[in-house]
This record gives sequence, structure tokens and C-alpha cells, in this order.
Amino acid sequence: NIGAEGQLIMGAVAATFVALNFDAPFYIHIPLALLAAAIGGAFWGMIPGLLLAFRNVNDVLSTVMLNFIAIFVVQYLVRGPWASSDAMFPVTEKFPETVQFSQFGTTLAWHSGIFVTLLGLLAALIIIYRTNFGFAMKILASGKDVATNIGLSIKLVITGSLATGGAFAGLAGATEVMGVQHNLSPQFSPGYGFDAVMIAMLSGGHPLRICIVAFFFASLRNGVGFMQRVEHIPSAIGQIIIALLVIFFAVDVARKQLKAMKI
Repeated sequence: NIGAEGQLIMGAVAATFVALNFDAPFYIHIPLALLAAAIGGAFWGMIPGLLLAFRNVNDVLSTVMLNFIAIFVVQYLVRGPWASSDAMFPVTEKFPETVQFSQFGTTLAWHSGIFVTLLGLLAALIIIYRTNFGFAMKILASGKDVATNIGLSIKLVITGSLATGGAFAGLAGATEVMGVQHNLSPQFSPGYGFDAVMIAMLSGGHPLRICIVAFFFASLRNGVGFMQRVEHIPSAIGQIIIALLVIFFAVDVARKQLKAMKI
């Protein structure tokens, strides 16, 4: 799934729709926006899942192309029907306070969206390690022949796994616009979805390891700006470190595959 960026964007779009078009108390407004974001992300993930399952369309290509479609959807919305009437730049109206995550802390920009992250982590652990669907995904990862021999519905598992990943990405988009931006703009995500792909690769897909690697990536993203201001170290050094990590990971995967072929 290389489409996390597009799924994140569509989740933010769905949350924005609820934020701007519904009037409700916060204990209804926030869950409704999060539900919409999960559905939006799941729908955007389900599209390549269906294409792969029923038409054998390469999921890497379809998810990448859907990223660009999602980007253009946001650009259309913030420049057209959702454009703010008094903003100098393409952006929506500010979200009502009933759909904004509350801030806490003085030195760090923490907000209550962190609890959505923790609940998402718990949900991922339960889905992967405590449900039949999670077990089916593991079996399918071992190979289609194995899944077919034990009678798994490969089409259902493929579509469901991509939709589930899209739902989590959609929630990430919602927490960004509801907790940090408080509106929707074309630049609200500096590539979080693309970072997510690398984080998932480097952590082997385990939810707890993902948290550790994600914290490292976040530290790099935020720390390089501080280093540039204080120590005059180019901010590009963070991207260089990330790129080197991905290269080392790819080399290690290739080494293991070559070793397996020799056996």
C-alpha cells in the first residue's frame, strides 16, 4: 500500500466536510468527524483493493496514482466550493471549536488527538493478533497458494486489508486538520503518508515498533529545523538520514533474498 498519503488526504477531506457542515456538541461532532475520516480513508484504500482483487491491477501503481487524484481533489475544494471568503491563500474556513482537539501543555504542541493515536494502536494490535481477519492477512502474506489451499477468500482479504489500512490513514489526516491546522489547505500534509510507508517498512509492520520508528522520524522532521536555526546545520540532513535508512533496509532485504535463493 503506497497510497497512505492519498488515504490520509481523503480522511482529512471527509473530516472537513463534517466540520463545516454539521453543528453539534463536541462529544458528537468530534466522533462524527473521526468516523467520516475513517470511512473516507477506507473508501480510498478499498478502490485499489478491488482493482487488485478482481482485475489484478498492480496495487503499487494504483495506490500511487490515487495519491495524485486526492491531492487534486483537495486543491479543487479549497479553491472552489470550500474556499474561505476572506483568506489570502487557498484554504477552508476555520473549523468550529466543537470539532477541534483541545490543546494541552505549554512548551510542546500536544493535543487530545494523541488519544486517537493510542486507540488506533490498540485497535491495530487487536486486529492483527486477536482476530480471524488478522490471521488471514498473515496467511495471505505467506503466499497466495497457501491461502488458497486452506480456503481463504483472497479477494476479500486483499480488499479488506487495503481498506483497513486506508481507515487508519484517514484517521491520521483527521487528527492533523482537527488538532493542528483547524482548517484544510493543499499543504496540510508535508508528506506524512509517504513517511508512513517507510516507517511501516523499517518496523516490519509491527504496531509497537511502528511507534518507535515513527517517533524517530518525527524527531528528525522537527529537530532538523531547530538545528538549522541554532547550529546552522542544513535541514536536508534529516532527509539524507531517512534516505540512507531506506537504502540500508533495501540492501538487507536483497541480501536475505539472495541467501534464500542460494539455499
